Amino acid sequence: QIEGGDLSLIFIDVDNFKIFNDVHGHQNGDILLRELSGLMQESVRKKDSVARWGGEEFVVMCPHTPEHTAERLAEELRRTVAEHAFSGAESQPNKRITISAGVATYSKHRSKRALVQAADGALYEAKGKGRNVVCIASEPTSA
Repeated sequence: QIEGGDLSLIFIDVDNFKIFNDVHGHQNGDILLRELSGLMQESVRKKDSVARWGGEEFVVMCPHTPEHTAERLAEELRRTVAEHAFSGAESQPNKRITISAGVATYSKHRSKRALVQAADGALYEAKGKGRNVVCIASEPTSA
């Protein structure tokens, strides 16, 4: 049990980031990631934390946040990024930078490891659904 309410995680991946890097170079790719990070920081609530997870992946920790609220926040982030005029976006599919996101909540997954795996799995489900999508982690299966 998380003290003081539920904890939700949002895993985020920049869609087709390799294409951006190949066209614009790694320095511009790094500039894009910093701009994206700043945009997400401005878009989340004060109690939420945005961090780079690795490569072009980010995580948003949402304390005291039920799953449906985290899903709504992830959808707002997805929309904000897709509507933002990033430099170099014309090289991307659909001429814009987009993200995919996976949402998982501690009360459903019951351990830190399961929570991270669930958010990661939901992210990969979103990528598999064509990108620029938010997915919620499915219910854990009982052993």
